Amino acid sequence: MPRRRKYSEEPFGTTIERLMTETGLTYRGLAAKTGLSAGYLNHIVHGNRPVPSNDVIARIAKALGVAPEHF
Repeated sequence: MPRRRKYSEEPFGTTIERLMTETGLTYRGLAAKTGLSAGYLNHIVHGNRPVPSNDVIARIAKALGVAPEHF
């Protein structure tokens, strides 16, 4: 597996989508790991919702195996 940069240079949603692809997670899989709905996650990724709270970012980061600061 390629070494990940500590911080992403991509937009928030693009970073989540890339990490989901790298880890093989679907929206439903990420939803199960974070306790968030798949629909909400989809809205975040596609920019239909504002960047979420630090708590939500931390939950997403943990599920994707990165530090919250990665975003």
